[in-house]
This record gives sequence, structure tokens and C-alpha cells, in this order.
Amino acid sequence: MQKLAKKLIAVMQECRYVAKNGVNTFHKYKYATCADVLEMVNAAFVKHGIASITVPEVVDLHEVTTAKGSTEHIATVKVTIKLVDADSGESLEISGMGSGQDSGDKAVMKAQTAAIKYAYLLSFAISTRRRPRSRPANRRTLVRSIRPVCSINKQGIPTEVKSERTGLRLP
Repeated sequence: MQKLAKKLIAVMQECRYVAKNGVNTFHKYKYATCADVLEMVNAAFVKHGIASITVPEVVDLHEVTTAKGSTEHIATVKVTIKLVDADSGESLEISGMGSGQDSGDKAVMKAQTAAIKYAYLLSFAISTRRRPRSRPANRRTLVRSIRPVCSINKQGIPTEVKSERTGLRLP
């Protein structure tokens, strides 16, 4: 499996980071979309001659009653993704789990999307944090923080608030 491993390392090098372009307006957070992960990973697979075959399996599907009294479906899906080196025929399987909840017929699709996304994120160590900055290993970083300083009168009420800058050099 040496030839496939070398290609997977190249894929990992190209797919180190995916931006959080998705927005959940209800819960107010950003996330990496499955589409963004797939677009990046698939481009690297094609470039390096790796085919992927995804087989989903519904592990659990049940109904729940929400706090408002409506019925929703919760699905849990396991995906197995077979990666095949087009040149050598070597292969490797990765897997992922995902759950999805929906009042209609989309619970399984939501679970499958999550399972595929996390199979790739975890198997290829893809970060969703802010794009890492590159800096030379021998360069020191200056970390600054602002510390609030306030004066308190005899009644215990803050009368003046100002800030002091502090600095710390890290190796």
C-alpha cells in the first residue's frame, strides 16, 4: 500500500484547511459545508489518480416528539468510503458516522452528508479553524494583551477605568 499512501500524503498536504463558508442563522454559527470539503478533496483525488466509492448504511432510524408536539425523524448513517489508487490498484477504506433530524424525508440525507464530511475531515486531518499563518520557526512572537485597571472610590464604585498593555515574548 506504499504507492497509495504516498498519494494520500499528497492529498493531505493539499487539503489542510477548509473555510467555514456555511452559516447557521438560527443558532448563529459558521461551519464548513460538505460541498466545500468534497470539492477540495475530490479535486485532489483526481489530480493524484485516486478513485472514491462511497457506500452508505442506515444504522438507526426512529421518530421523536419535539417539545412543540410534532414528530420528527432521526437517522444515523455510517458511510464506508473505499479509496482506490488508479495506477497500482491498492485500496483503503475509511468510514464516518453522522446523524440527521428532519420533520420530512431528509433525515437520512442530512445524516449521510454529515458522515461523508466528517469521514474526510477526520481521515485527512483537515482543519476548519482560521487559515494558519506561516512563520519561520526561529522567529519569536510578541503576544500582547490589554489588562483593565480601575480606580475604586471609598464607596466601592469604579471611578476611572483605563487599560494597560502588557507584552510577553514567546520562544
